[in-house]
Amino acid sequence: MGSLSVLFTSIYSFRLIFKTFLTPSNAYLKTLEKAHDAPFLMAFPLILLALGSIVVGFLGKDMMIGLGSNFWGNSLFVLPHNLSLLESEYIPQPQKMIPLSLIILGIIIAYIFSFYPKNAYFLKTSSLGLKIYHFLNKRWFFDKLYNDLVGEKTLYFGYHISFKTLDKGFFEILGPYGISQFFQRSTRYIANFQTGMIYHYAVVILIGLTVLISIIGIWDFLEVFVDNRLYFIFLTTFLFYNYYSSEGSNQ
Repeated sequence: MGSLSVLFTSIYSFRLIFKTFLTPSNAYLKTLEKAHDAPFLMAFPLILLALGSIVVGFLGKDMMIGLGSNFWGNSLFVLPHNLSLLESEYIPQPQKMIPLSLIILGIIIAYIFSFYPKNAYFLKTSSLGLKIYHFLNKRWFFDKLYNDLVGEKTLYFGYHISFKTLDKGFFEILGPYGISQFFQRSTRYIANFQTGMIYHYAVVILIGLTVLISIIGIWDFLEVFVDNRLYFIFLTTFLFYNYYSSEGSNQ
């Protein structure tokens, strides 16, 4: 499988090189009028980078991944029974030549398909080419299975659950929308106490002092015998009940 990947990589890589730099361009003439090579100020750094990419890796391969090198230390630890680096040094020479032979074969195939497109067309329309096409057509419905089992489920989760339920629902209520609505309703409710009548203010002050004194006085009792959260829920429910009852009476 690795050698087959080498063949395919060689084909599409060299076909890209041939189609990009060596074969006649299929672009419009208008596009080609202003086409030019990079100026020296842009080309010189690219040349240095290209030389570094080609040469430095070859010179430093023994230091980085060579046999017996401790460059990485134990950052990439390999168990002794999985250590195949030593065995790879003793692979027979004919087997080592297989990837190189497939690279050369890929260059030849890419050259034929790039410089002699008629041969490629005849190959695709031949009986062998049609058999290969029908064999690989629809990719054995892997795309269909992937779209039905993975793609649609992912899109459904992303829109209905992640976006609508969580992002625009749960997080929105706990976040910006919920906070803004809470303060708007709270201010409208508190504004109902601003009646301008002294006895209303006196009642509010009396209720506030009573609640404060009761909380301070029976706090230890609430912590021992009663969950103090129930007291908070009771007060909150009382406030909301008064608010909605006043809203209903206004309507």
